[in-house]
Amino acid sequence: AFGETGEGWRRFIGQLKRRGLSGVEVATSDAHDGLVQALREAFPGLIWQRCQAHFRRNVIDQTPSGYRDRMHQILDQLLEASSQRDMQRRFEEVSGEIEENASAALEVLEDGLLDATAVLTLPGKYRRRLRTTNMLERFIEEIRRREKPVRIFPNIGSVERLVGALCAETHEEWSTGRRYLTMDAFFEWKATHQTRELEAEEPTEPAPLAV
Repeated sequence: AFGETGEGWRRFIGQLKRRGLSGVEVATSDAHDGLVQALREAFPGLIWQRCQAHFRRNVIDQTPSGYRDRMHQILDQLLEASSQRDMQRRFEEVSGEIEENASAALEVLEDGLLDATAVLTLPGKYRRRLRTTNMLERFIEEIRRREKPVRIFPNIGSVERLVGALCAETHEEWSTGRRYLTMDAFFEWKATHQTRELEAEEPTEPAPLAV
């Protein structure tokens, strides 16, 4: 049976790869250690984005009730920064205030803020839709809405047909109609990014020895 362990996630992702999943560049999920490790093992070089909705809840859960409205404002400022450098500058400006009013929340912020803003390294058009798992949550809600009238499925095949039909509908919509994302700008960004990394690694000519 599938369980939310590292081994369980590795088996699950392995099954997807055997069915043809490849070329995964970015993954967004909650901070489940086993899942994150399995993703990185399966797709070296993957950009992992910690779901900002889950991260926000984690921070707010550790924030005293009287400071939560202010914490939401701070999180808006940090998560909507223009870059990770901008985020770090903003965080430095408010870290003292947070430590004074919500020290436990500060620990959560310090531990997860870079992962929760990994999307800021991507071109702007991808940030909104890749910053959370909302798209997946909506898809799961639609599955639940459609299975609710059935109540009891006679066998696993009937479940697979219902879920498969919804997957096919979504695939058709994204392929021929409203595309969820187009990746041209991402691959251009990736190529430029890799070129810069290679240039930075190129050895420079040694300076001539003084005589």
